[in-house]
Amino acid sequence: MISAHRKLLRQKEDLYEVLDIFGVEYFYDDERLLKQELFNAWREYLNADIALKNEAKFFFCKKIEDIEFEMVNTDVILSSEA
Repeated sequence: MISAHRKLLRQKEDLYEVLDIFGVEYFYDDERLLKQELFNAWREYLNADIALKNEAKFFFCKKIEDIEFEMVNTDVILSSEA
């Protein structure tokens, strides 16, 4: 599937596709404890391999192991006319 709007993150030598982004406050209760059940439910729903975090956001991601590609003929011009 081709998507021109994929968000990618690089963490050290690894590359991740961002599946969804949440503000950290969504996953913490009033005592600043992680709502683990809610967090795990979202991670499972999104089928995320990992969640990365900065000061303000959680990034639910899927690690990109290998980039798949096909060679295209650049001599062919695509048109919306059929």
